[in-house]
Amino acid sequence: MKKLMTLFISIIAIFALVGCGNSNKDVKVVPVKDLMESVSSKVEAKLAPPFEGENIEEIYGLKADDYDEVEIRKSPINVQANEIIIVKAKDGKVDAVKKSLDEHGKALEKQWSTYLPEQYELTKARVVGNKGDYVYLIIDSNAKDLEKELLNNLK
Repeated sequence: MKKLMTLFISIIAIFALVGCGNSNKDVKVVPVKDLMESVSSKVEAKLAPPFEGENIEEIYGLKADDYDEVEIRKSPINVQANEIIIVKAKDGKVDAVKKSLDEHGKALEKQWSTYLPEQYELTKARVVGNKGDYVYLIIDSNAKDLEKELLNNLK
């Protein structure tokens, strides 16, 4: 009886541990372009068309080997700090992508620290996060609301 009880408890413990694993099962797969359209439609400031270029790594620190998809939108004028970056990281690359976006955010904060105080405050209040393999940087006066919009699209 003791062996049966021990076996039963062991099986329950295994299922509990497997159930607590960090998986992407609760994250809906959505094209990054669709996420960006949903989020950027809620931005009050005007955003330029999506950034396209071969120098994404040079400007944003994002290595092509670290992501499957990326969308970048920012203000079309250089006196506004508004910027949204959404990346679908490759398996096992979430931390590398998040680090790149965090470093980019810090660089923007430093850049704006000596320029326009309101824009500097926006960069300081930036949101960098992830849900599953989706990693994002949001710099906007409504960054928290935009983050909620993004996360709702991934449910």
